[in-house]
Amino acid sequence: MEENKITLIDTFGENSFHEIFNAAFLLSVLNIYQTVIYFGTKSSIENQKKFLTEEQRAKVHYEYVKCVRKKGNVGLLCKYVWAAISLVSVIKKSKSSKIVVLNHNPFMYLFARLIVKDVNIICHGEMELINGNDDGKLAKIMTWLLHLHFRKNNMHGNFHYIVLGDSILKNLSSKLESEYSSYFSSIDHPYIFNDLQTKSANKARLSVGIVGITTPTKGLSMLKELLKIKADSIDIYHIGKISDNDSQLKNAGLKIIKRDSNNELSRDKYEAWIKKMNFILFLYPTDNYKLTASGAVFESFSMGIPVIALHNDYFDYLSSKIGDFGLFFDNFEQMKSFFAAPYEFDTEGMFLSIKKARNLFTSENVSKKLKIIIK
Repeated sequence: MEENKITLIDTFGENSFHEIFNAAFLLSVLNIYQTVIYFGTKSSIENQKKFLTEEQRAKVHYEYVKCVRKKGNVGLLCKYVWAAISLVSVIKKSKSSKIVVLNHNPFMYLFARLIVKDVNIICHGEMELINGNDDGKLAKIMTWLLHLHFRKNNMHGNFHYIVLGDSILKNLSSKLESEYSSYFSSIDHPYIFNDLQTKSANKARLSVGIVGITTPTKGLSMLKELLKIKADSIDIYHIGKISDNDSQLKNAGLKIIKRDSNNELSRDKYEAWIKKMNFILFLYPTDNYKLTASGAVFESFSMGIPVIALHNDYFDYLSSKIGDFGLFFDNFEQMKSFFAAPYEFDTEGMFLSIKKARNLFTSENVSKKLKIIIK
């Protein structure tokens, strides 16, 4: 193990935001460095600590940062801008030779020229904005900032980007100037897995759960279509968040899990509901997940639950490494046919693929490549 230290920074996340990824990445780093300085909000840090042993926590020096807590679109805009300002301040003060930014905030490019140190930046869902998947005014601003930064002659040589999968790295190569390919590297998404408790699907009655966020650009229209035609033997549960009229969807047959007063669901309740499912349902178009990984699919690996989804680049990439981990369809019409009249399927191969995923995407394995690419 190397004797030097590294700084990890997350000035945006609160509560459970990216909690398992951040904890898994931290564990990967602890396999390489003896000391980690971690900057984050108090709620985020406290959530993360529960994934670490006392011995692991002893190697991490935590520093709290403040964040904007106003709600609404204006509040979220202020949160992004303040997080970017705070990020620049932390980077300038850091004495570590290695720095990793855990959340790629496009608003940091407003202040990019103030950052002269080498910085490694983890890329998440914001990268999909490069493809124009910008739903709302704030997303359009972030898209503009990303395009402004990634165009020719506007890249900064001290910024190094880490994407979460080789398929993403390949797709990015067609979006960027060829001379900037050296700015990007990939690792697989690390995860902290629960004890595996796989179960055979009750083929007489299927419980199918949605764990991600459902919005007009993330599967809402597809969900409404499935509710219209699904067989009585299939129950669809919504465990994640949803941005539509709950009562209308409930009347259409969707079983919506009740959330806390702050629209959150505790980790224990969240996992308890997932464990009741036979499948996790992903209602993403086939052109999604070209430039980002799916953290939600790792929930299915952790719980030992197969998925139902359309083929997309990222899921196909995972399948190429571990085998098919669920029922995959070429188009939505094929998926609708299954929901209207479920047919026989074999889950044994799916469970074998899930077991492979749990061995492959550990912090220990991810750290092997991470050690090479951190600048």
